[in-house]
Amino acid sequence: MTGLPVITMSPGTISKEYDNLWGNFTTGDANKYVMTALAFTGSKTLAGCGLSNLEPYVVVKAFTVTYNSVEEKLILLRDPSGTPGYTGDWSKSDTTRWTADTIQHVPYLVDPTNADWY
Repeated sequence: MTGLPVITMSPGTISKEYDNLWGNFTTGDANKYVMTALAFTGSKTLAGCGLSNLEPYVVVKAFTVTYNSVEEKLILLRDPSGTPGYTGDWSKSDTTRWTADTIQHVPYLVDPTNADWY
């Protein structure tokens, strides 16, 4: 319909093709594509981390943050429906990882500890 690429990955291939997935996000981001993501599992939430099954998310930005001398690859998501959000590592309640130093690398001046961004 739009002529833009559509990429589908099953949960079993994501861990095997993580670098390709990250490349797709960063390429789409660089080309200013409108990107979305959808979690599809047999349960109501994705492995108990707070992402809702079959809930669309807007991919706002792919970015990196250095934490404990390791470059972490993160994706800033927005849930248009406003349902309760992500609760895993790097969630807004993760005060161990979100420090003043790591917060300064989040795009668009978003404070990930005080917003409904995932």
